[in-house]
Amino acid sequence: MICEEAYQYQQLHAQNDHMMTMMMMDLSQSPLSSPILSNNTDNNEEERLEDVNLSCMALQSLPNPSLNLGIICKLDLSNNHIKKIPESLTARLLNLVALDIHSNQIKALPNSIGCLSKLKILNVSGNFLVYLPKTIQNCRSLEELNANFNELIRLPDSIGLELTNLRKLCVNSNKLITLPTSITYLTSLRVLDARLNCLMILPEDLENLINLEILNVSQNFQYLTTLPSSIGLLMNLLELDISYNKITVLPESIGCMRRLKKLSAEGNPIGVSEPEDEW
Repeated sequence: MICEEAYQYQQLHAQNDHMMTMMMMDLSQSPLSSPILSNNTDNNEEERLEDVNLSCMALQSLPNPSLNLGIICKLDLSNNHIKKIPESLTARLLNLVALDIHSNQIKALPNSIGCLSKLKILNVSGNFLVYLPKTIQNCRSLEELNANFNELIRLPDSIGLELTNLRKLCVNSNKLITLPTSITYLTSLRVLDARLNCLMILPEDLENLINLEILNVSQNFQYLTTLPSSIGLLMNLLELDISYNKITVLPESIGCMRRLKKLSAEGNPIGVSEPEDEW
């Protein structure tokens, strides 16, 4: 009985893998799959790109089909059992704008992700990532990066120097101790969500985030004890959540935040003096 169930399980995954291969092969035979970057000016065919949704198919691996993956604009591989994204596969997705691989079992992203120069939205949440490859800084069109619910212990040191179009950075529910100083160069950033980590300190020069509207560093619990005075110079900030940390004093500069509409600071020992040592 057990052997029969195991056989059925293997057959199911084999069928799913075959189904995915066939779906991707269908793209190569589609009328829409003519080369999208044709230099032939005599050919007035409208350039079209494909959206491929392979989510929730219990996939364990990805094929490496010999077809033009450059026709794919959006690729959804979420909610599967994928453990690895092949380097060669990613390198061929040259026109990809959105990649969703959330809720898989991926431990590392391929270095070739840096080849995705047109990528705007990347969702890698709900995996087992310990780090992001340095090459991610080559994704200079990136506007949204969601890496929530992983095991990240750090972000690339230079992440803020190249991703100048990034508008939303979500890294909550990880194991981050600090945020790289270069993050203050993300002048297009609107949302920064770093709650539920182990942050002990925030970068100085936060005032450089001139377009930041939402900052959430809540629930770093006993780790985060102070806030930099520059936090009060975030003139466009609308929401600030510093709840459930160990902050005892709010910087006076917070009074300068004229546009702030919501401040959450509950769960902090603000205004509570440390108990004196008993002799």
